[in-house]
Amino acid sequence: MRVTAKGKSRTPTKYKNTAETFTFKAAVLASYDTQSMPAVVAMFWPGIALRSPAYTTKKRVVLRWRQLRFHIDSMVASAKMAKLKRYRALGSAKTLSDDTELDLLEWLVAVRRNDMPVSATM
Repeated sequence: MRVTAKGKSRTPTKYKNTAETFTFKAAVLASYDTQSMPAVVAMFWPGIALRSPAYTTKKRVVLRWRQLRFHIDSMVASAKMAKLKRYRALGSAKTLSDDTELDLLEWLVAVRRNDMPVSATM
């Protein structure tokens, strides 16, 4: 941990939420089909006590994965996608604010006015 010049240090991050691969999620859901929730949590996350806040969190995570099962199964069908932890569809990146879009448009018009070619990757 880095100590600042004044001697105070920043509190370390806790990193409580862990991202799991789609393969792991599918394995948890397959196990949940045949076993109860406490058995699934004990199998995949050993050391989490029943009736603890961590157990409640994992239960909520598994139930959320159950709602997204179609998406998880479609991702596991591809060997390339099964290793991923998150998936963002093409074209769904963060959108720009209105001011930024106007600035970009003004730049584009200025470049075209100077007879410079403009490509999609610029």
